Amino acid sequence: MSGYSHSLRTNLQRCRRRIDGKSCDIGGGLGTRFAEETDVKPKPMITAGPYPIIWHIMKIFSSFGLEEFYVATGYKGGVIKRYFADYHSG
Repeated sequence: MSGYSHSLRTNLQRCRRRIDGKSCDIGGGLGTRFAEETDVKPKPMITAGPYPIIWHIMKIFSSFGLEEFYVATGYKGGVIKRYFADYHSG
């Protein structure tokens, strides 16, 4: 587990009692540092393994009881909406 991931899990564990089952993620921005990727998709949809980064973030948060996610989209927000509209957990 990376240091960042461990830190995120530790902070979520500390806050667990205050979490009400909802999360908001900001899925916007141009992602200019990832220009070769973000020409066709927004930053949250850049893949890490077989899934987009936003999927990994939601999986971590859901392991702490979060069940409802709100994603504020902007640039190419339709890509994010389509992904989750077509998503099947298997």
